Amino acid sequence: MIVAGRLLEVVTGTPFGDLLEREVNAPVGMSDSSTSAERAILRSTAIGHFLDPETMAAKPTGMFTLPDTWAPAGGTPIGTVADLLAFGRTHLAGGVAPSGARVLSAESTELMQQVAHDMGTPNTPPMGLGWVRYPFGDTTVLAMSGASPGGVAILCVVPEHDLVFAAFGNNPGAILLQDQILQGLLGEHLGVPVPTLITEVEQDVDLTPYAGTYRSNQLRIDVRVVDGELEETTTYEPADESQERIFTEFAGGATSAPPQRYVPIRPGLFAPAGYPLEAFDGYLRLLLVSYHDVRDGRARFRNGGGRLTRRA
Repeated sequence: MIVAGRLLEVVTGTPFGDLLEREVNAPVGMSDSSTSAERAILRSTAIGHFLDPETMAAKPTGMFTLPDTWAPAGGTPIGTVADLLAFGRTHLAGGVAPSGARVLSAESTELMQQVAHDMGTPNTPPMGLGWVRYPFGDTTVLAMSGASPGGVAILCVVPEHDLVFAAFGNNPGAILLQDQILQGLLGEHLGVPVPTLITEVEQDVDLTPYAGTYRSNQLRIDVRVVDGELEETTTYEPADESQERIFTEFAGGATSAPPQRYVPIRPGLFAPAGYPLEAFDGYLRLLLVSYHDVRDGRARFRNGGGRLTRRA
């Protein structure tokens, strides 16, 4: 995405942030959205918070946005809930903004919502172009979420029911509340049944194919078998001092966490220990971890949180 964004800048001679505001924000009518701290400070703008590990008191983030160079990957847009709803409405209306302006062709809008790839595993819903297609029985929720320093945002579109839901939480734990609201809107407001995603758990799953080290860029995940469960230790390995500073500030000062245990659901699929199975019926199915392409008794890939790591 970052390379594609840079190509757009070179071809057009226009910074990516200006392109986004000209080609998306303006025609959609997202007048209160921006791509810079200089613009955001002119309006009331929420900032993220982290919990102090000793006092558990909320403390504001020391970083407002990711660097401008990360803009094409979604690192800099700042929007209001009303503007996000307008963006979602544009996709519900086949690419026509609430103002009546056509932003996308009907064909492009439809293509974005179609399945482009499906890994066939519960923790990774089928992917469209820009949209993640969450199945809730026969109903599809088009969703996209993103984290900012100390915050988390989500946008959901339900085409079958003409519904758009947008939310921002100024603490990373807000994703739990957002998931509850989404399921409440589906079940109580729309009358859409929220089926159970994990209906049974298999016993005596062989864990040996999944142990090992998996890597992706600056991410290393060490997996070992402990007491009939998988124990994962995640380590970030920044490429340089600049990246280390960015990672540290983005995470609120801590880039390491205690090892996490996972219990087997079935071969190749695991759930974080201590969670009730119904916790994964909604958006939090992303917390499940899957392993893929087992060859010669070893999985080649680990998939968690929508991110794939390869066995080292």
